[in-house]
Amino acid sequence: MSFWSDAFNVLTGQAGQPQTASDTIMKLSDRVQTSTLIEDRRAAVMGLKGLCREYREEVGNNGIPGLIKVLSNDRGDVDIIKATLETLNILCTIQNKEDFGDLGFKFTEDFLKEPETVTALLECLEEFDFYVRFNTIQLLNTLLSNESDRLQEFILAAPMGISRLVDLLDDRREIIRNEGLLLLTFLTQSNTDIQKIIAFENAFERLLEIISHEGGVDGGIVVQDCIHLIQNLLKYNVSNQTYFRETSCIQRIAPLLSPEKHGALAHYAPVENSWSEQKNANAVSLLGLTRTLVVPNNMNTSTNQGVIAQSGLLETIIGITLKSETPLSVKSHAFYALGDIIRGNSANQEKVANTTSVVAPTSVSTADGNSTAEAPMSPPLPPTPQSALLTMISYVIGKTKVDDLAVRHGATYVILCYLFDNIEGQIALGSTLVPPPDNNPNSETTEKPQSPGSLLLSSLLEWEEAKEDPYQVWFGSIILSHILKGNSQCKSTASKITFGDVDQGEEIIPLVNMIAYSLTMASREGHAIRVITGYLTLLSVWAYESPETVSQFLSEGANLQYLMEQISQSHGVDVSIQGLSAFLLGILYEFDDDPESSFPREVLQPIILKRVGVDLFVNHINRLRESKSLQNSSGFEIEMDANGQVVSDLLFDHSFVEFFKGNYELIQKSITVDPKAKSSKNKNSSPTISNDEAEFYKKTIGDQTEAIESLKLKIQELEATLEQQRIAYEEQIGTLNTNVETLGHALDEQNSKYKVLEQERDDLLVCLADQDNTIKAFQTHVDDDDLEPLPSLDDDDDEHEVSNEKSDAVEAENPDSSNDTASKLETNDQPDVAELV
Repeated sequence: MSFWSDAFNVLTGQAGQPQTASDTIMKLSDRVQTSTLIEDRRAAVMGLKGLCREYREEVGNNGIPGLIKVLSNDRGDVDIIKATLETLNILCTIQNKEDFGDLGFKFTEDFLKEPETVTALLECLEEFDFYVRFNTIQLLNTLLSNESDRLQEFILAAPMGISRLVDLLDDRREIIRNEGLLLLTFLTQSNTDIQKIIAFENAFERLLEIISHEGGVDGGIVVQDCIHLIQNLLKYNVSNQTYFRETSCIQRIAPLLSPEKHGALAHYAPVENSWSEQKNANAVSLLGLTRTLVVPNNMNTSTNQGVIAQSGLLETIIGITLKSETPLSVKSHAFYALGDIIRGNSANQEKVANTTSVVAPTSVSTADGNSTAEAPMSPPLPPTPQSALLTMISYVIGKTKVDDLAVRHGATYVILCYLFDNIEGQIALGSTLVPPPDNNPNSETTEKPQSPGSLLLSSLLEWEEAKEDPYQVWFGSIILSHILKGNSQCKSTASKITFGDVDQGEEIIPLVNMIAYSLTMASREGHAIRVITGYLTLLSVWAYESPETVSQFLSEGANLQYLMEQISQSHGVDVSIQGLSAFLLGILYEFDDDPESSFPREVLQPIILKRVGVDLFVNHINRLRESKSLQNSSGFEIEMDANGQVVSDLLFDHSFVEFFKGNYELIQKSITVDPKAKSSKNKNSSPTISNDEAEFYKKTIGDQTEAIESLKLKIQELEATLEQQRIAYEEQIGTLNTNVETLGHALDEQNSKYKVLEQERDDLLVCLADQDNTIKAFQTHVDDDDLEPLPSLDDDDDEHEVSNEKSDAVEAENPDSSNDTASKLETNDQPDVAELV
């Protein structure tokens, strides 16, 4: 009752007269700062809390200094701290963030004037009370959203500031833990120093433990928040990525991503999709976390790729991509993560190539065309194993292709990452371009066997189907161009592929002309621009540095006629198509070195100059270079919206964009060069090398590889030696520390003994002083009573010795006299004693 009476007395004036709100707020603010009793300050804070919503400006202008003082001095009182925090949070909350005149900005600035204020606020987190911690976190979130830079600076300066925030993750109350998690997520978005400190406060272990406790991907939104915080700590922070790897945190991702082990690769039997929306989000977040560790061109990527493979995470992600029950949104992100894990890593690329999956076999057709479903019951055929790469290509362009464009692009990204810096992989896939046999005696199915190459050729040559699915040609062109790019052996293999049977009187047509024919027909049928650009990019990459391919292409005059028609048209043709046609025409002229070419350079140059012209040729290439479609295609990954749908325009592959930018200047100048001169090509392109030179280079590379391996072994030996020396030095330091401690104890004992001796000396001095005082007292007493002074000790000794000698002599002469003398002395002493008394 006293509390409410105090509050009532504060709100009323003398004699119970009511006062204005401004007067009340001023009195309350003054009482918060000057009252000596905690009850009065508590009542005043409660009053300000009740008035702060209606009279926010007055309370903030007058009460903030007192409220800050309460935070520093009254932390022991839970009620007053709770009310203070609530009041400050109301005052600093911004009602309209677009209005920079909002009172929340002003009061936030007033509150954050001194770093000691933030230190006092962080010290409130030491109180275990639920409401104190909760309101402290709420106030920190409010301040962080208003003045993030200044608050981060003050938190870094506060002693144990980061540690108190990280300790919130260990709070068993879920609300406190979750609010602290959101605060740390907001705090680590941009400040690298805070990211490092939080990481070294064992934040990774704590967060992964929370995710595991919540059930991994099967958990709730807390799992997603934890993963988001880990990503903030790792993204663009090399030291944190190293610490994350060295603390064995990468090994803990696979169990979280796949809590239950249930036939990762046995995906041929579809099951009911039990993935909830939150599980999808959690899985996508974990896959995004994995991609953060293997960002291309990062110094930690290669090492992290190896750890991911060893930890089983690579196999887990492969299983997710191949399971039929995996949601498409998760599958697309899994493909991108898988691509980043194997990109540029030969061991991981080989592991993917050696992975097999199983697919449900199609039913065998009967003689009358009816399926086995209508035939008598027969045992089901066993699942057919096939390469994981073939399965992925089937997702993109095969008969089992999925409808989701993001999944198709993700699977394509895996194939491209498999081919990146992988000459053997290019040759392996290039060898499958040769058509397989029409029947397979080892297979019980009647379908023609498939291979990656056969799927690619089908997607490119069946141009009629491109009207319904233009991405089929585009994806096929991109994959085949990466197989051929920079690999003369693959280009030669592809150039040897022909169609037509001589025995039946058919003309032999090389593959490049079949693709050129598909290009011409698709263009005449008005197919999508994506189909045309796909064909043109493939032919440009294929013809580059391949005179054999150029000769085959020029052997058909209609191919050259088509390119000149596209370049010469003044309207109705897209800029990208005209630019690519000019670029391809320049490549054909630049690498037209085959002596048996149908259009040698001496013949081809006048035709180009007459039909096209230098200005038109150069202008089309420049317009392509400056086009938005080319500039917007410079990334490795397509853009997707929140629902996982592709929003970017798939027209050019990133690899082709780099290829075009690196060669367009050479191609622009090519048609003006003398047909007999080859200087420009020799300066800008790699010459063809012989087999002997190739063997020599291979041997050189092998020797260098061995040297590198030996150096790596030496580095390991040096590291081991360094580790042994470190251990030895640590042992020596430990021994020296022990000796120092022993000597310290001995010194303490000597000091103790010395103190005892000093004490004894002081006692002796005191005793001597007492004796001197006693002697002086006796002498004074003798002087005052006119008594004969006491002889000195030395005189007494001398007289005593003389008397002893005399007595000895008398005794020698008269032994009986000694007794008489003693009796006389006793008689003579008695009067003297009586007199003294």
